[in-house]
Amino acid sequence: MVGALFGAALLSGYWYWQHSSTEVWVVTHSLESDNGIVVPAGTELIFERWMTEGFATLELGINVEGDTLDNFKRHTEQASFLRIPYYIESATNE
Repeated sequence: MVGALFGAALLSGYWYWQHSSTEVWVVTHSLESDNGIVVPAGTELIFERWMTEGFATLELGINVEGDTLDNFKRHTEQASFLRIPYYIESATNE
């Protein structure tokens, strides 16, 4: 019983430490991906982690509701940790 309580306390402490704060990156200049996705200046992104290859992984939350939901084609992938990466750089029109 003591071991289970100790394990639960450690797990709770680890969860709290991982979720106690969030680093937010704010885009200072418009950014654009190779396939035309534009991230406007002022957009706030959530820092996820630094990758060993030398780039940062950031998250962008997009809320979609109402009739706009019909503008998406949806499918399911078998990979449980699927990530669709987009690489962005400063937009050329600035």
